[in-house]
Amino acid sequence: MLRGSTIVAGVGLLACLAAAPRATAQTFGSPSVINSNASADTAIDVTPQIATDRAGHWVVAWSGAANSVAVSRSSDNGATWTPLEAINDASTRGGAVQLATDGAGIWVAVWEAQDALDGSDVDLFTSRSLDAGATWSVPAPLNTDAATDSGDDLEPELATDGAGTWIATWASNDTLGGTIGSDYDILYARSVDGGVTWSPPSPLNSNAATDTGADNEPDIETDGAGTWLTIWTSRDSLGGTIGADPDILVSRSNDAGVTWTPPSPLNTNAASDSGDDFFPRVAADGHGDWIAVWTSTDSLGGTIGNDEDTLTATSTDGGLNWSAPHALNSTATRDTANDAEPQVTTDGLGTWIAIWYGATPGNFGGGDDDILIARSTDLGSTWSLPLPLNTNAAHDRGSESDPQLATDGAGTWLAVWDTPDVSGKAIGDFDIVVARGRDIECTTLPMTGCTSSLGEPGNSLLLRNAVDDGNDEVLWKWNGADAGGPAAFGDPSAGDVLSGTSYRFCVYDGNAAALLASVAPAGGVCRTKACWKAASSGLRYGDPELTPGGIDKINLKANAGRDKLALKGSGPYLAMPALDALALPLVAQLQAGNGSCWESTYSAPSTNSGDAFQASGD
Repeated sequence: MLRGSTIVAGVGLLACLAAAPRATAQTFGSPSVINSNASADTAIDVTPQIATDRAGHWVVAWSGAANSVAVSRSSDNGATWTPLEAINDASTRGGAVQLATDGAGIWVAVWEAQDALDGSDVDLFTSRSLDAGATWSVPAPLNTDAATDSGDDLEPELATDGAGTWIATWASNDTLGGTIGSDYDILYARSVDGGVTWSPPSPLNSNAATDTGADNEPDIETDGAGTWLTIWTSRDSLGGTIGADPDILVSRSNDAGVTWTPPSPLNTNAASDSGDDFFPRVAADGHGDWIAVWTSTDSLGGTIGNDEDTLTATSTDGGLNWSAPHALNSTATRDTANDAEPQVTTDGLGTWIAIWYGATPGNFGGGDDDILIARSTDLGSTWSLPLPLNTNAAHDRGSESDPQLATDGAGTWLAVWDTPDVSGKAIGDFDIVVARGRDIECTTLPMTGCTSSLGEPGNSLLLRNAVDDGNDEVLWKWNGADAGGPAAFGDPSAGDVLSGTSYRFCVYDGNAAALLASVAPAGGVCRTKACWKAASSGLRYGDPELTPGGIDKINLKANAGRDKLALKGSGPYLAMPALDALALPLVAQLQAGNGSCWESTYSAPSTNSGDAFQASGD
């Protein structure tokens, strides 16, 4: 199985680490089941949602057995989860569910249900928790006309600014008493009392009374500083100003959702493109920056294929203007498989992560759909090469779908999705799984206090940047004095990326900028064996599949008062930097999560060209 997924900035195919303020990687461990009845149930558990208050509490909600809305909680960053609990009843049979928290103690769930109020149409119901998901209020209608309306209310989305305002949006074909058309439009309702009561439904798309194209798949987000955006899929031509193919529309509010701007196209090619743009999602960093992602079959003027790819656009002025759409999945120019259901999340500190489902690139997948992940640290201008997030991608038999991602903003990320395969074999029903991720980063500047190999023989570094990224290579050998013996190595075989001793290999140039950063995470299984295992007087790491960061082998050995370390890596996931005009000297460090560190300095290379750097240690 794949060891884990690390998203790390680099150059060439990836973003340039030398220009990045942080050499950071988000590394994810193996998925585990959340729904506690997974081994015995035969029901379908799907469409999970995850939220965190950034204070240690995480809640996952999903649509489960017998049309239930199920929830489970974790207070240890996803290591353990409480038994699932249904928060709805037979009169509010659950469908798609949404979940949000204000970070100040209020949690709200919203879901669509074929309800017992009028017995026919689909309405929205909501429930609140004031104890981090331990208990929930009796479900109540969110759309206040639920007892009398005749249209279906579907695809709810929910957001809060953390300052008292909550807004729900959804797609509906109800006419609101004949005031708008019977095509699908985007409705919304507001709450200013923590989700206890909601305003009557109102059309968010201001052309609802006159348009004829269906509007659906909304997403809503706020930057927490007064700006709210709703984006959605529309088949309306906006009075002939854009095409009638599905495009992405956007509307803004600067008064907490009381009023909304007329809809306008977010994808700037809406008037000329012919492909379908759908399933949009948006995130804000709280500093005026927004990134939107969506699925598209448009070829962007023949620059990518006509299969489903993940497109993205950026706004730096609160959603007023958007960059031209471009492919987020860097494989779009050559892949033929579909990439769909993207989500985007940011920690507000400059890191943006997108996840979606699609066929894993290269030889890492088993032919089914897996959860893919890519990362940007330059506001979506460039994205890392897609990697499988589900670590069993090479060997599982079931297709993963419905991915969601959340972060506490302090380095922990949790991803959830549904899958029919959690053990290497498809078991028929779908269950909910979670993978825990962590920021594992090279220090911005070289670490101080490392054990140096200065003056010792047998130290060397080779960096190779081939035309074919698959042939990129790193070889590093370190020999030096005793730095604490085996105890200094820690125990990377124990725990996982959140609890074990992970290793980082970092190369800095003469300006102390990080040129290369790769990770060997703690714990995990590589192919069919443990990635880390005890060796003679030390430890050994092996990952023949070169995931997550291109490292193949690490040998850590302490013997007779001497330490000997060796590292080998190759392939595109190394994110090898450009090697011409390097600022010397280079400093290579192997940094352990327990604080141990070993370094070598290279001032006089025997080879220093655009495609290779080779040197013995000073």
